[in-house]
Amino acid sequence: IQNYELAKKLSCEPSAITYKIDKLEKSGLIQGYKPVIDMSKLDYRWFLVLLQLRHVKEEERKKFFSYLKTVPQMFFIVSGVGNWMMHLEFYLNKDEDIEEVMSGILKEHNKIVKNFNIIKIRKEHKCVFFPMHITPETAKESMQSKGSTTQWI
Repeated sequence: IQNYELAKKLSCEPSAITYKIDKLEKSGLIQGYKPVIDMSKLDYRWFLVLLQLRHVKEEERKKFFSYLKTVPQMFFIVSGVGNWMMHLEFYLNKDEDIEEVMSGILKEHNKIVKNFNIIKIRKEHKCVFFPMHITPETAKESMQSKGSTTQWI
């Protein structure tokens, strides 16, 4: 949303919006911006692959991660803990391409991948990127302690 549109919705001046955004950037609450592209309009299919990994040495895990970065169709990699230790996102031209990509990954690293689940994402309804260490409550407290008059909805 443009600053003037936000200002109109909040019944304030666009300069006030610019000031608040600058303040949020300087405080570290806003750490960056990411374009969200509707890849379906470019005729791409979006796939999420959830991976369960075997327990392997850290060196082997790093090799696997490095390999994933070389997969041309790879868009995003998330490594974590839990049942699905890794999330991979791909944008592909055809639905069948995911089988070829996964076949290549498994061929190279079948000793590390224990199980996987492929999910085709048809539509993204909401995209929120928020730093893990900042919750709405801590953000509110931080802004209040710095003398901000921001109203939280």
